Order: sequence, then structure tokens, then C-alpha cells
Amino acid sequence: MIALFAQTENALIYADPPYLKTTRSNANGYRYETSLKLHQTLFAALETVKGYCVVSGYRSPLYADLYEQAGWQRVDRPVLANNGGKRVESLWLSPRTREALARVVFPLFREGLI
Repeated sequence: MIALFAQTENALIYADPPYLKTTRSNANGYRYETSLKLHQTLFAALETVKGYCVVSGYRSPLYADLYEQAGWQRVDRPVLANNGGKRVESLWLSPRTREALARVVFPLFREGLI
């Protein structure tokens, strides 16, 4: 699916991969566990996208090495986990996504429009 839209400059790809086992409070939450290779493959595919990309997950050394080292911006937000506990969920914005938001959204905040 990513390859289908990778060359479309005005496409937004939102990826919500299975959370890494090391970041979940319930380590047995998935019937079929994904591999670290899947997360690395997803990152490699998203790096080819000419449009905009956002990835959600929990902070981890792997995502720091993949996304943050490649210039993606992490944005953290407090959330309630399925068990009612408090967690911090993160979004990683690709460099192009971050730049577009800086041009469009942040000036609207400064002007009081949103």
C-alpha cells in the first residue's frame, strides 16, 4: 500500500504499526508478535515517500535510532492506556510533514485562528 502512494507528493500516510513488545504494559497483547525487522522494513518504505508521513507508537530506542536519527520529529502526548493507566503516546512526523505543519498550522495558532 505504501508503494502505491509513495510517489504522490500530496498523499498523507498514517502508519499505526503494532506496538513493540518492549514498550507495552501488557506484553501478551498480540496473538501474533511482529518482528523488529517489520518495523525496520516499515521505516525503509516510509523513507521513500515523497508526500507526508506520520507514525504512531510508544518511545523506544529502536524508533529513536530509525526515525529520530533520520530527522523525524517526535511529538509526545499523554493518553489513557486500555487498562486505564496513564501512558505517553508518540507521533513521529517525517521532515516534510513537520515543514508543512510549520508553514501552515503554526502561523494559524499565532494569529489566533485555531
